[in-house]
Amino acid sequence: MFPRQAGKAKKGDTADADLKADYANNLASIPIPKGTTPEAPRAITAEEKAAKSAYRTLRDARSEQRYAGAKAAREKKKAEEEEAKKK
Repeated sequence: MFPRQAGKAKKGDTADADLKADYANNLASIPIPKGTTPEAPRAITAEEKAAKSAYRTLRDARSEQRYAGAKAAREKKKAEEEEAKKK
């Protein structure tokens, strides 16, 4: 068993030397993939400054989708009222 707190081993816990050896073996057995190289910093373009944030764009899209049915119903009711006024 691994100790709950490092440096405070209790009866039945694994010996310190075994823990270190086990830790080293676990690190060697889990390959860490090489990531892509990060982009170099660059200036923000005018087009990027003018665009809405990704968060705002997603929030607007979710809102439009959520209220699409109610909006269509309002428009349909308004069109029916316009038809009734014309008659």
